[in-house]
Amino acid sequence: MSEQFRYKVLRNVLSQDLLEFLYKYFLMKRKSFRTMLKEKIIPPYLEHLFGRAEDEMVSGTDYVIYGDVAGEVILNKLRVIIQEEVKNLESYDGGRLIESYSFARIYKRGNILSKHTDRNACQISVTLPIGGGSWPIYVDGVEFILNHGDILIYNGNLPHWRNKFEEAECVQLFLHYNTTKELKEKNLKAYDGRLHIGLPAHNNLKVE
Repeated sequence: MSEQFRYKVLRNVLSQDLLEFLYKYFLMKRKSFRTMLKEKIIPPYLEHLFGRAEDEMVSGTDYVIYGDVAGEVILNKLRVIIQEEVKNLESYDGGRLIESYSFARIYKRGNILSKHTDRNACQISVTLPIGGGSWPIYVDGVEFILNHGDILIYNGNLPHWRNKFEEAECVQLFLHYNTTKELKEKNLKAYDGRLHIGLPAHNNLKVE
């Protein structure tokens, strides 16, 4: 039986040009979101398409967005690389890795990420610092300090957290995947229940 995958760091996975684009992109997304809310450009039932100012995982988060197209492109771009790193996962078993969803957050000073494990749609998780200050992450008691463009691949079932953020702000992109075997055994839907990647959360796809 294969050894259970735990975590692995890969350095300099994204180029500086791509990091700069993503950093400026998500900062502009936040600015546009705030303006549209203030000027009432978008109706409340469409706000989720442009992001949220609150996040249940981290109280006081500055901005979050699920399934943004830029994040989903990175989710797809890195799938093959990450698949190569988790081949010893017990549930991999000759299958392949399927994209679940991406999630971007802009953190600010004082934020704390409480200890938790990820939900079923996040069997394999990746944290990717895009820009701003450095914020260490702890996975199963091990501290990881990442530079912009590095990725930490980790088993979403392992407890992970971040202590109080002491810098001004940082932009992080999270990528989540499942194996084909995991999807079948737990009766999960690919792409976190969406028709394909690049769409909003599945429960927000239809407006009655």
